[in-house]
Amino acid sequence: MAKRPVKMEMMPRNSARELHGPGMGDLTLRWLASQLGPDWEKVASFLGFTASEIRTFKTDNPLQTEEQAFQAFVKWRQRQPLGEDQTTAVCSALREARRVDLAEQLRERTRQQDLCCRDPSEAEGPRCETHPREVIRFFCETCTVSICHLCTVIDHCKSKHDIAHIGEAARMYRHVLKEIMLPGLGMEIEELERSLKEISRAKRIFIKHFVQTKTELMERFQEAEAEGTLEGKHMVDAMRDLRRQRDWEFGQLEARVSNLLRRKQESRATAWEISKNDQEDRDFLAVYHWIRQRIEHQSSQRPPEVDPGLSCLERFRTSSPDSRYPRPGELDLGGSLELHGDSGRQGVRNRGEETLVMNGARGVAILACREIAVADHFNRRVVICNTEGQPQRVIPVPGNPYDVAASPTSNRIVVVDSTSYVRVFSKDDKLLAEFPTVPRAEVDDTEVDLRSVAVWPDGTILVGDIKRKVWTEHCPTEGVLLRTVPVKTKPYYMSVNNDRVVVSGLKQRARVLDTNGDKVFTIKPTVDGEAVEQLTGVCYASSGIFTTMNNRVKDTGHIHHYDERGAFLGCLDQGLRLPLGIACTAHGRELAVADWDGSVRMYNFNAYA
Repeated sequence: MAKRPVKMEMMPRNSARELHGPGMGDLTLRWLASQLGPDWEKVASFLGFTASEIRTFKTDNPLQTEEQAFQAFVKWRQRQPLGEDQTTAVCSALREARRVDLAEQLRERTRQQDLCCRDPSEAEGPRCETHPREVIRFFCETCTVSICHLCTVIDHCKSKHDIAHIGEAARMYRHVLKEIMLPGLGMEIEELERSLKEISRAKRIFIKHFVQTKTELMERFQEAEAEGTLEGKHMVDAMRDLRRQRDWEFGQLEARVSNLLRRKQESRATAWEISKNDQEDRDFLAVYHWIRQRIEHQSSQRPPEVDPGLSCLERFRTSSPDSRYPRPGELDLGGSLELHGDSGRQGVRNRGEETLVMNGARGVAILACREIAVADHFNRRVVICNTEGQPQRVIPVPGNPYDVAASPTSNRIVVVDSTSYVRVFSKDDKLLAEFPTVPRAEVDDTEVDLRSVAVWPDGTILVGDIKRKVWTEHCPTEGVLLRTVPVKTKPYYMSVNNDRVVVSGLKQRARVLDTNGDKVFTIKPTVDGEAVEQLTGVCYASSGIFTTMNNRVKDTGHIHHYDERGAFLGCLDQGLRLPLGIACTAHGRELAVADWDGSVRMYNFNAYA
């Protein structure tokens, strides 16, 4: 019997790929190994290799970086299950290893190989990873993944996911990257560059002040030695300690800002390259969401605040009521806030300029930019002075101001006066908000007497009302009333830290309260064993609580320091005229005390930290 001829059928060109899945050939792996160099170890770790396995590849192929990488990739390929999309897995590992450039090149190389192997009828576009026979036509914005029409019905139901056509999504995100993200990143980079310049400037000013003060102290020390005493030696030692501390602080600031600047510059360069590349929509979207997450994470890392006080020194003096504390300078930090008599009133002036007379300094605040805000009670205004004691501007207010406070981060100034309204001003004296402490419908029917104001670290404003014996809390932007907290002490003076409020009336004690107004402990100041007549200021600082007090007679003012549990630590100063307000910087390095005679005393603790 004659044998029947066997019919030979030609195998389709892509049948091999269908049988073995979308794998990677030796040529592709060899090319990738040649491009990676030492970075192959990072990629290998993201592909699942352990450190021990990576060392084995290096030991088996000493001094042959390309061969080490190639053998690792071959081993990885052998581990992959049938049908696994190896190219996608390797591209993901490359992106994790920060080699986005090679991930894009690998995608393009694979796409060109697919075009060579695919029938013309199949060249419709990239295929869905979940449904390999379907072409990717959509993008799930909820899951940030490219999908096919089957995915929109099965895995990415439109009722629970935001679905867009892949072309429209790519066009939108290309626009967002070019017009929004890149300019925003550029502004952040400029902010960091300005921050570096500010650090450098503060360092130069500090060194200048340091050299001047050290010269004065050395002359004083030499005079003391000639007289056979050692007065002032401890000041010289403190100066050396301060210099070492400041050098370390400036170095830390510069390192943090420089590191953040470098990373944001790298992100900007990568984003710029992505925005220029003519990629397929699917590949662009995958890379876009990776760079977006990276940029958003870096944007959340704000540059550290540069404390202007780092550039300044207090005037070192040898006499003090308590030797642990520095003597004050009346804003004598490289400049001067000088006192001038005028029919019993005192004033602030810039050397050689017209005197600005203050009449009753009732409250004080230190802004984040280190300017000083003083409530000029009888003149119905708030006076803003710079760090050298020179008046910069005046903020008129409708009533007689009782107290001022400053937002810890935004330089906003909050003022309470003899009216029924609280006012918030910007650093540039613009009125940002004006609000009552009761619902607006009840303003005409409710009698209030606002005497104190403080600001929580998150910006929430606290206002003390002695008529109703409450403090009220308000939204920092529009002043919306958040809650009203009753207290047993009329809140003439008030200060806060993270979770405590210290309140004092015109009596002999101050109460430390929790956030609900419940008493935690009481402070009862004494002088020479006897209770003081009245407390006239309270302030929370990083080192504890400071209070001002007097015996209702001029020149009997004291400043006392207590720890966080209310234990007495020491007397900061005494013999003040009539202190009526106290505030400290957010960093706790400086303390400002307003005196009724119109002066402001500054205490600097840099050398005593």
